[in-house]
Amino acid sequence: MDAVDPKLRSFYSHSYAGLDVKGDRLIIYRKPDAALDAFVRGQIDDVDVEFRDAPYSLDELEQLTERVRADWHYWATRRFPLRMVIPRLDGTGVNASSPPTTPMRHGQSSGSVTATSRSSWTAPARTGIVPAR
Repeated sequence: MDAVDPKLRSFYSHSYAGLDVKGDRLIIYRKPDAALDAFVRGQIDDVDVEFRDAPYSLDELEQLTERVRADWHYWATRRFPLRMVIPRLDGTGVNASSPPTTPMRHGQSSGSVTATSRSSWTAPARTGIVPAR
């Protein structure tokens, strides 16, 4: 299973979003792509694979990740200094976090992004920052 992720990132990043392991099942998140599905089935024959649709591909989410990182000053001035920004494995947006020492009030918000008391926020596809179409 570990060998298929780098190949999907290299050859299918236009439709591939990520993968997850649930018990003995491998879940592949991707925009519908018959070639990707066939590739995975050809690479893995001894594991139960489930394909799930994702609204955004890894390519789109990497661009969004870079846009959020480029706005580090904006987030810092809103008391949310970025520590980490990464694409969500399910292809729905990006996750970002700030250092745990950042003082945040529960429910503090800025624009369409809400910071929680855990000093992290999620930008889901329907309510947060998403790739421009």
